Amino acid sequence: LMGKVSSVCREDYELLCASASALQHPGASIQCLKDSRGQLRSKDCKAAVLGLMAGASRDSRLDAMLQSQCGRDLFECTRAGVLPGEGRLLKCLKEKLSKLQPSCAAQLRKTVHAEAEDVR
Repeated sequence: LMGKVSSVCREDYELLCASASALQHPGASIQCLKDSRGQLRSKDCKAAVLGLMAGASRDSRLDAMLQSQCGRDLFECTRAGVLPGEGRLLKCLKEKLSKLQPSCAAQLRKTVHAEAEDVR
């Protein structure tokens, strides 16, 4: 788990995400907390998780699972001249949603759903 999230989310993590081992993927633990944000008991944990999500909506490089699942597609966006930051890479992925690898499209849908909740 990352920094502040690690310290304030320990109990919620043990309760909801213990099976999301970092051995699966380094971002799996954080993704589990994001996916479980409606069930988080600690207000500090929820605030930390929502803060991570808001940061990732501005810069996809902060979303380890999106980076993992969409690496090739993100590379294509940057190769086409899209610069990271300010949501530009996410916009690029959204624009080519129908052409994305299935695992990338699924992860992008999670990200878009979270954005619809306006976690910022």
